Amino acid sequence: MDITNALVVYSSGKRGEHEKTIKEVKSALKAHRIKSVFIEKGKETPSVAKGADIVISVGGDGTFIEAAQLIA
Repeated sequence: MDITNALVVYSSGKRGEHEKTIKEVKSALKAHRIKSVFIEKGKETPSVAKGADIVISVGGDGTFIEAAQLIA
């Protein structure tokens, strides 16, 4: 399966290493020519995951749980 579209759910309000991780994820997706949508935790809706080949969570347990609930 080719991955062409990604949804990234991230938690906000964190600095330092967290911001660096988000930048690295963006860079890696771009390098592999994967279209991506970045959505802040709590602002996502189930429809945003439509068409995503992969859902990536950048944050803690709560961010992962919210991202996982988007997957049908």
